[in-house]
Amino acid sequence: ERFAIPEVLFRPSDIGLNCGGIAEAIVESIEACDAMFRAAMYHNVLLVGGNAKIPGFRDRVETELRKLAPTNYEVRVYLPDNPVSYAWEGAKYFSKQPGFQERYSVDRLSWTAMKKMGKSQEEIWGKKIYNSINNKLYNPC
Repeated sequence: ERFAIPEVLFRPSDIGLNCGGIAEAIVESIEACDAMFRAAMYHNVLLVGGNAKIPGFRDRVETELRKLAPTNYEVRVYLPDNPVSYAWEGAKYFSKQPGFQERYSVDRLSWTAMKKMGKSQEEIWGKKIYNSINNKLYNPC
């Protein structure tokens, strides 16, 4: 049976994979967020990476996502001019914000010391993220 390779991104079951496609993954990610953020998340889907350059990809993602999203949410899917480097550029910008290093990073010496104390990766990062959330500096879903 012949099919277009990009179709596998939307229907992995075509090649025997037991998982959802891109639209289902987006919905699963959004639904994992706090309910108060979901409408905004559906309204601000951003496609990045090389696959986003496939002709018609943005329209297909938006169409598939609209079918799965709650009807009371507006769905918008954005495709930046350069989806390949867009995420990296955003991370670079974010990392240059005042206080980034103190809030969101751990140097190797501290990491090694915390590991020697028996702390898990979740404990090390959890404290950083937890403190940032409580200070309203960072709000992951």
